[in-house]
Amino acid sequence: MGLEAQLGQQTRSSLCLNQLTLATPSNGSRGSPRIAFGAIALAISLADCSPIPTSQSHWTTKGDASSPFSATLYEDTYNAGDSTLYSLRFEKREERVGGGWFVKKRLDGDQPHPKRPTLIWSTPKDLTVVVYTEHIKGRIVQTFTNAARTDGSLTLDYEPSQ
Repeated sequence: MGLEAQLGQQTRSSLCLNQLTLATPSNGSRGSPRIAFGAIALAISLADCSPIPTSQSHWTTKGDASSPFSATLYEDTYNAGDSTLYSLRFEKREERVGGGWFVKKRLDGDQPHPKRPTLIWSTPKDLTVVVYTEHIKGRIVQTFTNAARTDGSLTLDYEPSQ
């Protein structure tokens, strides 16, 4: 499992499990009232941990004014502000049919409320995204090519925030 997959799995599971353990009954009662209360608490916990964001924001940037490359950073807030997740859409637009492409990436870290990632264009077609974490450090580089040449790159730098 790659770094990207490990980060996403860790963030999603820890957010939901924390709510689930808080919602279970601890009064020591027996029989059907406890089972009924437990079932209701479980249903409420799962509903509150839905994958539907409670709010969304986005920011779009381009490599330069004439560049066909652009990036959109999405911020999704979940569980009424309990956690924030970021994702990125990196794309190249071309006028000819079938000439453009895009890539979507989840920018998962190890914090429920991470600092907003920073987008840095090193060239009009090469984007670096700095993802701020608590403990994780690493880099993922994805280069896009076509038959003639390199067609852009996306670098994800995971850096512990200061």
